[in-house]
Amino acid sequence: MTTISLVRPRRAANGQAAPRRQPTRFRTSLALALLTALAGAAALLAEGPVSYGGRVLDVAGRPVVGARVELYSGPRVDGAARVGGSGSWLLTAGHRADGHQLLFSADGFLPLQVEEPPRVLVLHRSPVLKGIVVDETGGPVGQAVVVLSQPGRLTEWSWETTADGTFDLGPALRPGAYELTVSSLDHNAFHSAVRLTADSVSTISPVLARELGRVHLTSTPAGLQPLLDGQPLAGCVTPCEVSLVAGHHVISFDTDLFVPWRTELDIANRQQLPVNVTLERKTGTLSVSGPAGGDLVVDGQDMGGPTWSGRVPTGPHVVSYRTSGYWPEVSRVNVGWNQASTLALGASLTAIKGQDQAGFLAGLQAYLRSLGEGGQWGVYLEDLKSGEGFGWGQDNLLEAASDIKIPVALYLLHQIEAGGVQLTDEVTLQAADFMGGTGTLQGSANPGDKYKYWDLLNLLIQVSDNTAWRALQRALGADAIDAYAASIGAPDCHQVDDNCTAREAGLMLSQLDRGKLLNPGDTSFLLTLLENTIYNERIPYYLGGITVAHKTGSDGSVCNDVGIVLLNGHPFILSMFTWTDDYTTGLQAIRDVARAAVDYFRS
Repeated sequence: MTTISLVRPRRAANGQAAPRRQPTRFRTSLALALLTALAGAAALLAEGPVSYGGRVLDVAGRPVVGARVELYSGPRVDGAARVGGSGSWLLTAGHRADGHQLLFSADGFLPLQVEEPPRVLVLHRSPVLKGIVVDETGGPVGQAVVVLSQPGRLTEWSWETTADGTFDLGPALRPGAYELTVSSLDHNAFHSAVRLTADSVSTISPVLARELGRVHLTSTPAGLQPLLDGQPLAGCVTPCEVSLVAGHHVISFDTDLFVPWRTELDIANRQQLPVNVTLERKTGTLSVSGPAGGDLVVDGQDMGGPTWSGRVPTGPHVVSYRTSGYWPEVSRVNVGWNQASTLALGASLTAIKGQDQAGFLAGLQAYLRSLGEGGQWGVYLEDLKSGEGFGWGQDNLLEAASDIKIPVALYLLHQIEAGGVQLTDEVTLQAADFMGGTGTLQGSANPGDKYKYWDLLNLLIQVSDNTAWRALQRALGADAIDAYAASIGAPDCHQVDDNCTAREAGLMLSQLDRGKLLNPGDTSFLLTLLENTIYNERIPYYLGGITVAHKTGSDGSVCNDVGIVLLNGHPFILSMFTWTDDYTTGLQAIRDVARAAVDYFRS
């Protein structure tokens, strides 16, 4: 507001009015200035509110619906409006004709301040920075801290990634150059320069390499999967080497078979750390007993008497009681960790009656079935006095294993008798002849070495040499050997397939013993070799001083034995092929059937 002061006339000392003076030039100028100021002030005032209007669009020409328009007169807001659906706005407010500022703002857009708005005003969107933070494997890094800062400014912006590693830095940003830093616990930090521009969405994928150490893990026994921080360690079966995120970890083993084990470790970035574990087998106590005069067998091991007690691994166990004149009684017992289990046997023994063939076969079948499901059996017996043969599963075609060497030995001696070859003739070993498994040639001979038929035959029978078998099979011809086997009653015994039946294998030894295949000298020679093999843990095991001329066969779950039992006054043939989940089951079965057969033929 302009203020005008009125000046009163001066009076003389006698109280009379002083004489009027003429205005000076100064006073005239002042009056003119005052009039000019009053005219100017009147010009700034409008007769009514001022109005502004137009449209607000984005750079794509779309209306920025809901944008706010504010009219400022100095620091004071004189009025405000919102942008409508078509982008139009109208604001009427204030009582000044000039000196206004208009501020346009909207979520996600950069604010814009103007004095005179154009008819169409364009708002630019705030720059957006988004991305996903991953580790070196491509896995997301959740809760990583993403920080944006600008050189020379104290202000910084900070966000945290979601569980899937993503981040979206939105409308608070302004265009410009920034420094981006991404960090997370146990990861190497990521740094990068970023330039953000209006109306743009920038995408970045920071990679935070984990801080890793290496652990080399071994266990005794091997082949176990450890736990890492309580979870199975994927891809690790001991021995194994794994990468661990630097820091504190717990490695443990918790299985049904072994006492739980754990260790805590702290591993640093790039540290190499060995962890060697010896696990203790879980055990319990087993006590078993049977009548006096017999023997207990626990899991295939003869305990040497009718009673036994000791610690055994947890889980199922096969326990049997054996005594002469009876079929074994077989039972199963499960032993828990640190638990005591007791078992008494002998109450349900089945006696073996001499010359009772039906009773013997019934007892044989019951016994073999008691050994569990899944086994395959072939049992053939022949009375060498009467020539009568019988058995159970004797015609099942099973793997012969090293019993396929019987027709090779027979055919070689047959060829010698026919003049085809001589025992002193030599065979040159070839590389293809060498074979692992039983025998000595694989470790003592070389391709090109020469061996007499005599030597190869001795090795074939006495130590079941696989390389000697391959060399003889090649020299004599597999097809010729098969044809000879078929001619003597063993058509299913094939060299290449390594198959045969218990009955056909038994018949070959039966005919050998009767002198039907070879002359007396060669018969006696081959029987002597069969009586002096190094493998006597099957048919001869329980037979004391009884001579047995036999040939064993083994291959994984296969356990066979084919022999002539020279029982005084009543010799017989026992040919037994077995296939079981546990090799020792077949081994023990052959022992038991051999002793039962002696009881049967001796009576």
